[in-house]
Amino acid sequence: MCLCNNMRILAYFSVVANVATLLGTVLIFVFLFSAGLRPVTSFPVYTNVPNLLIGFSIAMCTFEGISLILPIQNKMANPEFYANPAGVLNVGMVFVIGINAALGFYGFLAIGDTVEGSITLNIGERPYWFAPIKPLFVLAIYVSYVLQYYVPATIFARLMEKVPCHRHASGKRRSLHVNLMRVSLVLFTYLMVIAVPKLELMISLIGSFASSVLAFIMPSVLEIVHLWSERTRIRHFWLVVVCKHTLFIVLGLVTFLGGTTATLFKVIQAFGPSHVSAWPVVL
Repeated sequence: MCLCNNMRILAYFSVVANVATLLGTVLIFVFLFSAGLRPVTSFPVYTNVPNLLIGFSIAMCTFEGISLILPIQNKMANPEFYANPAGVLNVGMVFVIGINAALGFYGFLAIGDTVEGSITLNIGERPYWFAPIKPLFVLAIYVSYVLQYYVPATIFARLMEKVPCHRHASGKRRSLHVNLMRVSLVLFTYLMVIAVPKLELMISLIGSFASSVLAFIMPSVLEIVHLWSERTRIRHFWLVVVCKHTLFIVLGLVTFLGGTTATLFKVIQAFGPSHVSAWPVVL
């Protein structure tokens, strides 16, 4: 599947993934409400700083799909319906944020601190109607991975054009090079998962290290640079552009530095000697 580079074909796989995710999510909510929800007052009001940073980094990982915004919009039959106020992007984001927030809130009320890296790991296969949950999400990840993989594979394919041995090769050999690159990227992601088998730490590390730069820092810096030459023609430029994007940059840097540091200490604690502390200072 990683050799497929047709966005229209990948869209059909995305539909299958969405259906599987929706069914799995409904079953998870059924499990949570049938398991019983503990009162909100039985949980602490706040956590410590490292856990807060890790939690925010995990939330940041949801921005990983930001790289698909322009490719999907460019492939749409009516791209003007994508980014308008009631368009595909905004409606989809509101729906996804609502589902994620509800799943996190009720999931914590039902399971508490014993929740695993994925809530599906806390759900058994009895009664039998909960057994399809894990296969449904496995199917969703399997068929949607190719869509997430579309952008990095395209970028690497263009970078390969700068390599003389690839650029001057025959068409058949060039195709072989690209296919090997695509397979290698998939194997690289598997190696990353094997290296850090704890899912929550991997998600937090990606969120703090990559998503903060991709979603907050780089877009803000690029827009300031892009609009700098027109600063005299933009009304309230320093407030509307500079101050707004400075706030995003600071937020991204806090997530990048704090979240990455906190996650790395958690990784050291998880895989290092048992006497190693997860954080050098008690916060």
